Amino acid sequence: MPGFSADELTTVFRRLQDEGWDAILVGGQAVNVWAHHYEKDTPAWRELRPYTSLDLDYYGGLAEARLAMRVLGATGRLNTAGDPSPNAGVLQVSLADGRALLVDVLTGVFGLSAAELERTAVSLSGTAALSGVTLRVIHPLLLLEAKAAALRGLPQADRQDAKHLKIVILVVREWLKGQLGDPRVVFRAVERLATLVASPDGVQAFARGIDLLKAVPMEEMRAAPGFEPFFQQRLPQLIDKITRKRARHLEAIQEHNP
Repeated sequence: MPGFSADELTTVFRRLQDEGWDAILVGGQAVNVWAHHYEKDTPAWRELRPYTSLDLDYYGGLAEARLAMRVLGATGRLNTAGDPSPNAGVLQVSLADGRALLVDVLTGVFGLSAAELERTAVSLSGTAALSGVTLRVIHPLLLLEAKAAALRGLPQADRQDAKHLKIVILVVREWLKGQLGDPRVVFRAVERLATLVASPDGVQAFARGIDLLKAVPMEEMRAAPGFEPFFQQRLPQLIDKITRKRARHLEAIQEHNP
């Protein structure tokens, strides 16, 4: 599926940054930015390249949509009439190579709390082509939850939620590796991940061949100090719960599709 890499949108990011842009990068381009930040030259990463998305999504409001329209010289529609849709603005931007980029400024992200989205957003410094650009990006854990919710709850025509979910599993895994020095942070994140894995979104992803539990770096946790009680006590409980939830869901699928 053709699309835009984050590097191809450097000019867009720079123009917005120069105007004090504070909206949060979400959706497919957030996946791409995190992928470039954490990727390794391994088969698991290579098979998911290229990291592209058809559009550019931000969490923001009407003020951000107006600003983007002005700064980027965009055409499109602003939601000034109180339309209940989640779009504050749907904009079209003409890029230097002649392609048109769709920019969506969203007042909400499917499956997420707006308050937590704002509170946990990460300021990420770009590298390579994005050097000098600082992006405010959705937190990896929330991005995983959002993509799992979208895969289950949104029509998948012209969407890449399955691929994006596989990428974000790798992203969260690398993020968790970076937190191993503080077991409490890891424990909280793993508990949250386990809740997602056992949820309808997580179980549906598993039924599609995507195991969200792979976001947990088990081997690295076993080798790090402070995690032995987790593997002895808590992990077996979590695995039991997840296994039962998955079994019930798969049985229900088989009953409806004999």
